[in-house]
Amino acid sequence: MGDPGGAPILMIMGLGASSTVWGDEFPAGLVDKGFTLVLVDNRDVGGSQKFDK
Repeated sequence: MGDPGGAPILMIMGLGASSTVWGDEFPAGLVDKGFTLVLVDNRDVGGSQKFDK
């Protein structure tokens, strides 16, 4: 999210939590400052693919 030409920030939420825990205000503030954000969920958490086995 953000300006593709902005300085990139990779945000990886810790184990057991989704990147939605960051909320909307914190990432939006970084985007407003011109950064490009990549929000990543660890496998089996949040919006990532889940595996039963």
